[in-house]
Amino acid sequence: MKSFLFIIGLTTLFSFTIFDPITDKERADLLSYRNASKALLLSEVKGLSDEQLNWKPNDSAWSIANCVEHITLTEKSIFEWAMGTLKESADSTKNKK
Repeated sequence: MKSFLFIIGLTTLFSFTIFDPITDKERADLLSYRNASKALLLSEVKGLSDEQLNWKPNDSAWSIANCVEHITLTEKSIFEWAMGTLKESADSTKNKK
């Protein structure tokens, strides 16, 4: 589930470019989605013990803690990039859809 949400989030973020400004509604929806995804991730790991968070089925696999750390670091970088693109003015012609 987390992987699916993360992939959807990445796809959403990378679909916006400087050459295709987004509407105010799209901007608000994206930020709302980011906040909802964060809340979902936190609720999924809340209450897990350190042992559960750090358990790995084998030496080459990632633990839950490793995955959360990766998602957090990657999301931070992507969010900073996305916020830079969101500074572009909204395209008011898209509101007419």
